[in-house]
Amino acid sequence: MWLHEEVLDKQAELDGVFWWSFYESPFETFVEQLFHYLTSSEVLVDRGALQSGAWETLQSILHNHRFLLVLDGFERDLRGYSGMRAMYVQEKGLSGQPGADEDWDRHQREPVHPHAGKFLRALAGCQTRTLMTTRLFPTPLEGISGVRHEALTDSRRTMPSGS
Repeated sequence: MWLHEEVLDKQAELDGVFWWSFYESPFETFVEQLFHYLTSSEVLVDRGALQSGAWETLQSILHNHRFLLVLDGFERDLRGYSGMRAMYVQEKGLSGQPGADEDWDRHQREPVHPHAGKFLRALAGCQTRTLMTTRLFPTPLEGISGVRHEALTDSRRTMPSGS
């Protein structure tokens, strides 16, 4: 609904929209599918590496064209929420050691995939716009010009009776 009302119905000047859920598939599959969407070519992400020249092609297209990327649930590609072990991650504040909580927090917000941080930083300085939803703010985006971090609050509203 948001995409139609706020972007498509207002006829935003875009070359395309790519919406991805990291709840469904990991970063490797995202990159393969994004590359295919942008180029109509197949590319394989093998052990964290793209085929030769694919990163440069991908970044060039995103840098020089106006796409909208919607990245939903990016925390699934961060250490704190990746894989089944996420439910066993200890909360911060349990170590009792000065500085340990900050180190723990930073580690949880690092991308699992070796190229994800570089990819996110490159998105900040290009014509393509990115909307990311995530429970953890990725460390590669800290202090980057053009990145706006908004913590969302609980916006539940009570509905009038009979609605």
